[in-house]
Amino acid sequence: FTRYDDNKTTKDFSVFQFLKYHTLKPQTVYNIKPMFYGVHYYDIEGTNIVKYYKQQGFITGHTGTTCDKEIFAFVPTKKYLNKLDYDLYDHENIAMYCDRNFEQKYARITVGHNSQFLRCLHGKMVFEPAIEYTEKFWEAYLNEKKFFRIHMNEAHDGSNSLISNLDEPIFNLITKFYTKGWLNNTMLMIMSDHGMQLPGPWTLFGSQDYLLERTLGTLFFMIPNDDRLYKNNRYGDIVYNQQIFVTPFDIHDSLLEIAVGNDTNYNFAYSKSGQSLLKRIGDYKERYCESPKYNYQILPYDCQCH
Repeated sequence: FTRYDDNKTTKDFSVFQFLKYHTLKPQTVYNIKPMFYGVHYYDIEGTNIVKYYKQQGFITGHTGTTCDKEIFAFVPTKKYLNKLDYDLYDHENIAMYCDRNFEQKYARITVGHNSQFLRCLHGKMVFEPAIEYTEKFWEAYLNEKKFFRIHMNEAHDGSNSLISNLDEPIFNLITKFYTKGWLNNTMLMIMSDHGMQLPGPWTLFGSQDYLLERTLGTLFFMIPNDDRLYKNNRYGDIVYNQQIFVTPFDIHDSLLEIAVGNDTNYNFAYSKSGQSLLKRIGDYKERYCESPKYNYQILPYDCQCH
């Protein structure tokens, strides 16, 4: 899983890392909305990507490690949320994380979903039931088209130490999918909503890492090496896009293309600022923070790609 292989002889999968993935701001709310609705945070209307997957016959599911159907639903500025066209997932594992023993009224560093210590609930680390639910969902719908989102909050930690607890569980999850053959027709995306932004020791000392990485997120695709990846040079296009400035809008348009394919009836649903990363990006010269596409969304202070 560590490198792509353009001759298709030694690897079952190709892994792509988008090295210039740049988020709009270093806060969740400004990136998740473009990612799953295709609109900027200050746009009032937008449609959840899940609706299009359901229209195309996909079974949809969602789990995570916080008590939120939408990750940004806690935002006090409700005027930017009220008109969103939200469609429920077919299956959701959210309610258990609303247990008051875990979910706290205010963010704390000592307890709850933003603590700097292991986050446990009923004798398990909170990510364990989320991973179990993901596996159960796959087992229940082996032969159906499906779209599943798993949201992990363990990186939301000022010490930057908790995320390491996910290394082995995520490795085991991907390995299980591999050994059972579930990855043979599955595209896996690993992404973050922003970079290393939470206050910690590096903020006190003005660490260069902190200043540079606030808006630099993580974005990986893992795709089976079958003919669909090589048809119409899709493979070469994705390799090319690894070195292009991309944003959450491009993630949205990639998800949309996976859902609807070449159906032109959905052209209206693509974002105004993005393109699918599964096709070669042609306007690469216009992709920088100060371009008309992004200059009202990415402030100079947040721009790492001048």
